[in-house]
Amino acid sequence: MSLFIWLLTLLLVCNVSLADDTITISTGEWPPYISKSLLHSGVVIKVINEAFALESIQTKIIFYPWSRAYQNAKKGIVDATAIWYHSQEREEHFHYSIPVVHNEYVFFHLANFDFNWNTINDLKEIKIGATLEYTYSDEFHKAFNDGWLDVQWVPTDLQNFKKLFLHRVELFPLEREPGYFLLNKHFTEKEINLITYHPKPLRSGSLSLLFNKKIKNNEKMLKLFNSGLLKLKESGKFDQYLRESQRGDYIIEDKEDYFFVYSTQKAIHFTRIFSSQMHKGF
Repeated sequence: MSLFIWLLTLLLVCNVSLADDTITISTGEWPPYISKSLLHSGVVIKVINEAFALESIQTKIIFYPWSRAYQNAKKGIVDATAIWYHSQEREEHFHYSIPVVHNEYVFFHLANFDFNWNTINDLKEIKIGATLEYTYSDEFHKAFNDGWLDVQWVPTDLQNFKKLFLHRVELFPLEREPGYFLLNKHFTEKEINLITYHPKPLRSGSLSLLFNKKIKNNEKMLKLFNSGLLKLKESGKFDQYLRESQRGDYIIEDKEDYFFVYSTQKAIHFTRIFSSQMHKGF
């Protein structure tokens, strides 16, 4: 009996130790940065996994629709969620890591829609599509909450682009590179040529890994992740992984031709490559 108790105690200790060395992270589809269809689940997940691995922490990544990914982290069903812009509401519930990536939102619209803007007041009486749980800008959300900004909220970015093509909305704010990645994946070259974006960003900023404040072990996990991410950046691997992602190295596609997008300061350019060239860049 004493041997049985000893073995049971050892098993429990091992399980507790394993739990302490593992973190569960919710996320959603956000190509080309995060996607189940990408190698390593995308460059952001690769960076998160390797940053934790440098500190001997295992990760469990779970994909949800974005709204559920956030709510499950807020409720403590998972330990953390990747990755999000800063907002006051989120700061009440989460610890923020040091920035993982930097990005900016721009307004996509049909090229034949005459659009220019300088301040949030210029958006009055324009139908705008938006994605649930996204943070656009404090001014944007205040204008919507005050009732004078016409915003239609839906669960996915793809739904918003479809509404844009159908003229159900006139503007759709989204990060530029993820926006064109989504367009390239779901629409034809002819359709994509109908879309443009305004160069003035609605917002720009950094995105972080969020850790639920109510979970006891998360202050430790936050420190370990920040330490691992700094090590990854200092080693040069962080920049290397971003370059690989920009070249299209993480895209897995062998069924049909693919249109990749890369940006310059003045325009978006399209380069068509075939599956045999998938990992050669452009």
